[in-house]
Amino acid sequence: MMAKLAMIRRYQMQMGDIGTLAIVTIAAIFQALIIGSVYYPLPDTTAGFFSRGGVMFFAILYNSFTGMAEITSSYAQRPILVRQRSFAMLRPSADMLARKLFSRLSFSSRAILIDSPF
Repeated sequence: MMAKLAMIRRYQMQMGDIGTLAIVTIAAIFQALIIGSVYYPLPDTTAGFFSRGGVMFFAILYNSFTGMAEITSSYAQRPILVRQRSFAMLRPSADMLARKLFSRLSFSSRAILIDSPF
């Protein structure tokens, strides 16, 4: 029950910060277009193997860097979570579970968006 409430709260927090979500999504679309324009004109022979591997590596690396950018927001939420724990409103484990589940959902949608050309 508490995990469900934490998920609802996390969704509301994410939708409250719609500007950041829109910027990250637009940046992912822009980066996917750039990566796709580099990937498709490569030769189909063995001469393009190294370049294709580099482009795929960059696509995966870009997704990991966007995931690392969310670390600062989790530390910014820490004082709020401590206060809610002292008021017995929300357990930190439920909040972390909701954060992981919701971030995996949004991260996987961005990863599918960026890595779909491959």
